[in-house]
Amino acid sequence: MGTDMHLTRNQEAGKILQHYKPSGSFFFATPKYTMLTEGTLSLIEGLEGVTQRDEILSLIREKKRNGRIVGAIPFDMNVQARLYECENVHITSSLCKEEIPNETKSGLDTSKIVMTSVPNEEQYKADVSEAVRLIERGDLEKVVLSRKLHVTSSEKVQIKPILSALLRLNPQGYTFSVPLSVTSLDLQTQTNVTLLGASPELLIRRTGIEVTANPLAGSIPRSDDPIEDQKRAENLLISTKDLHEHALVISNISAALRPYCKHLHVPQKPSLVATETMWHLSTEITGVLEEATTTSLELAMAMHPTPAVCGTPTKEAKQTIDKIETYDRDYYTGMIGWCDEEGNGEWVVTIRCAEIEENELRLYAGAGIVAGSKPEDELAETAAKLGTFLQAIGVKEARKEMTLSRRDQ
Repeated sequence: MGTDMHLTRNQEAGKILQHYKPSGSFFFATPKYTMLTEGTLSLIEGLEGVTQRDEILSLIREKKRNGRIVGAIPFDMNVQARLYECENVHITSSLCKEEIPNETKSGLDTSKIVMTSVPNEEQYKADVSEAVRLIERGDLEKVVLSRKLHVTSSEKVQIKPILSALLRLNPQGYTFSVPLSVTSLDLQTQTNVTLLGASPELLIRRTGIEVTANPLAGSIPRSDDPIEDQKRAENLLISTKDLHEHALVISNISAALRPYCKHLHVPQKPSLVATETMWHLSTEITGVLEEATTTSLELAMAMHPTPAVCGTPTKEAKQTIDKIETYDRDYYTGMIGWCDEEGNGEWVVTIRCAEIEENELRLYAGAGIVAGSKPEDELAETAAKLGTFLQAIGVKEARKEMTLSRRDQ
């Protein structure tokens, strides 16, 4: 890269947040470490359009870059990837709650916001019914349908307090911030957009020749009642519908990784993973690479998009999404992460996230639709998933607040 790499592993982790700048930093916090870039983030040009996937793979395979690449890759590869060469990288230990600033003020005044669901709740349920009809007809096995929540504030959104809230609410997740700034065609103005989120789902981690993937599929909202919450978790583990959905994802990801691995271990049964708002079926897949030159980004691209965020078969699921969803997902259900000069790296699925621009937030959530899916249940699942980010901005209950203040369209 021609730039210095600063890895500071022993400094107080909390200090790293003092240097975070939404418009110029790549931030990535995991249960094991925290990463922040400082200085110039140089956008890798020429990554766009239908050839983008091949261009990214060529970029890595030909070893044209001699340092760390960070950034975001979209769901639809026709949208430009935001991959950067970074000037300075700081890595510390994971953040303790005591090290995270407890902001006295939220990122926005929730009494001065308007929320708009796209599609509205009734239309989303109708979309789920249509997807189930296509599945029962044999057109596909699974499709993930999402909805978008526009949140508009009367004031500019403050990003740092939201990042701190996400870190406190999701200590076992992957909290991230990626700049998506857009420059106008005449180069006169720049729009600052930040992709912020707290994903529970590891797409791929490569450390030396060892790889780990941790797909999540099959979910149920949590309950505030401990007895009911435990009952929901136990029922999820034996749910025929959710186990089928999970099996589709595991089969696909295992098939994608197997050509790269001389050993691949896939547990026979899933386990449970809990977030602040959801229970998920989880399977941790581990493997040993056949070739030590295979990079984390190559593996991530081979898996993307997984049935956990798209469906199966992939082509038919993607066509169904394009037909039913009335907006572009952009970076939602894409992936964010990093890859260093040795090929090591970590990439997570871009979910539980929002794009923030001036006084607006665009939140996303989706649900996996299979045979037997019920529209009311899938709507409730998306509401619970939206709750991760809504809690971070001070909105406690997504469904209640949307009923009170949304303007459906």
